[in-house]
Amino acid sequence: MNTNMRYNSVTLLLSFIIITIITALKVNPFVAVISLCGAVSFMIFCEGFIKSLMKLFACFIFAFVFTFINPLISHMGDDVLFYVNSRPYTLQALFYGFVFSMMMSAVFIWFYNVSVLIGSDSMIGLFGRLFPKLSLVLSMSLSVLPMYIKSTEEINDSSRTLGMNGKNLFSRMKSIIHTFKAVIMTMPENVIEKSLYMNCRGFGTRKYRSFLKDGIRLKDIIAIILYVSSFLFICISDGMDFEFYPTFDFNFDFRYYLLFAVMVFLPTAVLFKEKLLKNKARSHIDERVSSI
Repeated sequence: MNTNMRYNSVTLLLSFIIITIITALKVNPFVAVISLCGAVSFMIFCEGFIKSLMKLFACFIFAFVFTFINPLISHMGDDVLFYVNSRPYTLQALFYGFVFSMMMSAVFIWFYNVSVLIGSDSMIGLFGRLFPKLSLVLSMSLSVLPMYIKSTEEINDSSRTLGMNGKNLFSRMKSIIHTFKAVIMTMPENVIEKSLYMNCRGFGTRKYRSFLKDGIRLKDIIAIILYVSSFLFICISDGMDFEFYPTFDFNFDFRYYLLFAVMVFLPTAVLFKEKLLKNKARSHIDERVSSI
């Protein structure tokens, strides 16, 4: 994910955390749809449609499975669709499973966006002064998923180039198993390399110092005030409450959903604006170079 959002890491992390908290606390179909659309649009805008679609496939499988399994576990609700082993399979439980799976998918995608957007260096810089060891663990944990996704893509590309993927289902399953084994075998190698690198850099031998590339500017303060005030405004209100059991009951206040939509799609809009400015500056430089 190649992004150049010219905001402080504190602002980026706080905004994504607030969006994720609202998504997780408000188990609401409208909130889940808005948050999921915002997370997916941000990922697609950064990585492209094809790469994002491959990553979204796992979320789709999770949503599909949990949607139909939840009514087998929870039997609450007045609208019974049918019975499974003399136990009711209710519409409310089915819809709750669907909304919960969308909510979890949105949270997973937002965490993925945060892990790649902020990066391990910025994470260490954020928490290094107060919690140096914790910041190191968090930064390494956030970098694990993108690193192994990239390793899997590289191994798949190499196997496809060598013609090892096969054409039938058995050959493809065998190729997937070999890829999984190769990725697993790279884990201890990466741990050894990082430990040797940290020893060579003298980690733990002197006082720890953190470094942040960018300071907090006026636009960072405005964004922090906007997100914090919107978070408090949404949390203390009941305009986004949604009850699933025993029957559907909800409050729909358009103002709160519009405010949450602005919070969710604002990072994508900012990224789109900065890419337009970058492309405009690049075209201006190309025109100057061609005129020389």
